[in-house]
Amino acid sequence: MSNELPPPAQMLQIITGYWISQAVGTAARLGVSDQLADGPRKSSEVAKAVGADPLALFRLMRMLASIGVFTMDKQERFGLTPLGDTLRSGVPGSVRDFAVAETTPGHWQPWGKMYEAIKTGKPMCKPALGMELFDWYSKNPEEGEYFNGAMGDLSTGRWATSRRPSLAKSYASMTSPRFKRW
Repeated sequence: MSNELPPPAQMLQIITGYWISQAVGTAARLGVSDQLADGPRKSSEVAKAVGADPLALFRLMRMLASIGVFTMDKQERFGLTPLGDTLRSGVPGSVRDFAVAETTPGHWQPWGKMYEAIKTGKPMCKPALGMELFDWYSKNPEEGEYFNGAMGDLSTGRWATSRRPSLAKSYASMTSPRFKRW
């Protein structure tokens, strides 16, 4: 007997995948993993440290614990897993800046226009943001800093480990001159 989910359940996971992306991006932007670097903590302590609503942060952290980003013990303390450690700031293997850059409006909103992009064949940054992406970054410098950090990490190969070399390779193919990005 296989443990594989039936196709409708698999498709539901794919369809709701953006929930996970946004949860990861939010945790990264708040710096939750940095708050757990010294050991497990209650979400209320983390919420106070990052300026978040305690109940909302508890739910976010519990959701991320359910997929292996954090651990949650019987006392409802959360800890880091190797996966959650990748959302820490300034550590080798960090993808924190990428998580934030991909889930803030500069990237998130154009992806929401994919249907229009496929129908028309036209880029969607300007329709989604009201301007081109790098103009957006000049008006939203915090997002631009996360994007620059993410690209810096990518260019140094910090993400391309022996386990996941395809990530950098696939991203590089998307950014080549032959790929028209919206």
